Amino acid sequence: MSHAKVLAAGLALAATGLLLTHPVAAVLTLALAAWFTRATGAHRQAPWLPKAALGIGVAVLVFNGLFSWNGATVLYRAPFRIAMLGRPTLTLEAIQWGAVAGVQIAISVLALGAATLVVPPEALQRALVRIGAPTPLARAGALALRLVPDTTRDAEAMRQALATRGQATDGLRGASQVLVPLTARSLDRAQLAEEALVMRGYHGQVPSRRGHLPAVAWTSLATAFLALVLALWGPGRPAYYPVLDLPLTATALVWVLLPVLLTAWLVREVARC
Repeated sequence: MSHAKVLAAGLALAATGLLLTHPVAAVLTLALAAWFTRATGAHRQAPWLPKAALGIGVAVLVFNGLFSWNGATVLYRAPFRIAMLGRPTLTLEAIQWGAVAGVQIAISVLALGAATLVVPPEALQRALVRIGAPTPLARAGALALRLVPDTTRDAEAMRQALATRGQATDGLRGASQVLVPLTARSLDRAQLAEEALVMRGYHGQVPSRRGHLPAVAWTSLATAFLALVLALWGPGRPAYYPVLDLPLTATALVWVLLPVLLTAWLVREVARC
């Protein structure tokens, strides 16, 4: 599997999902992110990734629906008032905006999570240097990603150790029993890695070959730029407050679907590898 294609597709998915809040673009990009996760095999390496994306998306939806009281279509109004805040209100616009925001975050979790799991840190470092990123920044990103699989293995080992002792590993209490020692071990590993690099005199020299990017990289950058333009000046960011206003004209849909189609082509290239 080409690492350049995986990085390009992950970047395009994350950019399109985060920038375009049109419901049509959000739903289609979420489907592409799920396809991308299966095409890269990330769902087998990390079965928790789709669950994490779903959980975070639902949490954003619930939080926005409960604590955002703006909107013209009132579904429920509480019979009491909160000092200095007013009367709690549940509106259709708040649920709609929360659903779109939850889908956006789920897309970014799936796309970036799958890309970082599949692409080796060395390949990511070379890619960052080729697009013009400073070498220290590229080295820091690669070293940070190198700790991800080790941390995942440590978490699984801790869960198994707790299970053999008869302790629960589910729920908030079980997660806290794993999180505290896992954080301490991760910090120790990061410090040991830094000391080892300093002792060996590593300065992260990477051959700088800027400007020679593959076609998929240019397509990904163009997709992200187009999504940014549509989000700022086009129909990519409809106004939900105080009323629901979706630009569903043919012209708006064509412009919104253009970056989604470019992203679909990149994911298809990854699936064909």
